[in-house]
Amino acid sequence: MERLEILSDENLITLDDFNEDELNIPQNVEETEEIEENPKDENETNVEETEENEENENKNNENNFYFTLASTLKEDGVFTIEDDELKEIKDNEGFYSLIEKEVSKRLDEKQRRIDQALGNNVEIGKIKEFEEAINYINKIDINFITSEQEGAEEQRKIIIKQDFINKGFTPERAESLTMKSIKAGDDIEDVKLALEENKKFINDSYKQVLNSAKEKQEEQKRKDEEQINILKKDILEGKSFLGDETLLTPKIRKEMVDVLFTPIVDKETGMQINKLHKYQKENQVDYLKNVSYLYVITDGFKNLNKAIDSKVNKKLNKEVNTLEQRLRNTEKMNGKTNIVGISDTKTNLKSEVLSDEFNY
Repeated sequence: MERLEILSDENLITLDDFNEDELNIPQNVEETEEIEENPKDENETNVEETEENEENENKNNENNFYFTLASTLKEDGVFTIEDDELKEIKDNEGFYSLIEKEVSKRLDEKQRRIDQALGNNVEIGKIKEFEEAINYINKIDINFITSEQEGAEEQRKIIIKQDFINKGFTPERAESLTMKSIKAGDDIEDVKLALEENKKFINDSYKQVLNSAKEKQEEQKRKDEEQINILKKDILEGKSFLGDETLLTPKIRKEMVDVLFTPIVDKETGMQINKLHKYQKENQVDYLKNVSYLYVITDGFKNLNKAIDSKVNKKLNKEVNTLEQRLRNTEKMNGKTNIVGISDTKTNLKSEVLSDEFNY
């Protein structure tokens, strides 16, 4: 869209304007006898069921917290929601969604447009351009531009010409057609239609920008979700990590998923982040230092053996030196000076050191 030539600077918008179960009990004698014959299995089962029940209870308590909070806010008049909407709150995401809906209800048309634009990463400059144009054209007094007062004809000329430009005519051709309208005395009637056409053009162009930005945002969200699913699958099911197939135990896999995908609310921004982002934000120097160190000792995150060998070799050399000294002392006492099998002994020691250091 070629920008309207008569945009006013009076109503520039700024960022400040953007209002933003119980345990299973055997039901018959056979089950009871089987459990009595296997007391160990019963204990293991009870522990697993207890842990599962505790996890479910914690989850229910968390869900009840958000439901109770939303109910209280509804009773206090903070939320203007229906009971059906309230029942949909089952977790923190449902609660956040409810807040977004409530905020949206309280926005006027302009604020909703700006909120949608910002939410879909439309450039601030583009938002200001459209909002200025809408603000200006909505303030045009139809009674004035259709009158014979001083300046009215000039306003008619600008509005009619802009309508021709919006329809694809060159500025020169638009000027010629506008003067033709004025000379024929049709400009007063033409400006009424031109004004409505200008409004429609601006609003349609703005909607097109918003819809395009929304589609891009949704596509990016879809790609992000795909990457998240790939990452989760790789962490939970991947065979090798840093060149080693033994590093990722089930416990470590679960903790890695928790670090990356358990949301934490950033107190400063209100945005959701993960534990790794939180650590990075609060410890930027240490984060970079630690990551660069790991990068170096793992040969660019490709091989953990470099780091392990460095640690093992230090202890191994110490153990071998001690052993060699003892052997020398022992064989000197026996009148011998030849040391045999040191390389084999060193290999065996390395296996023992690895076992002691890393519990292989």
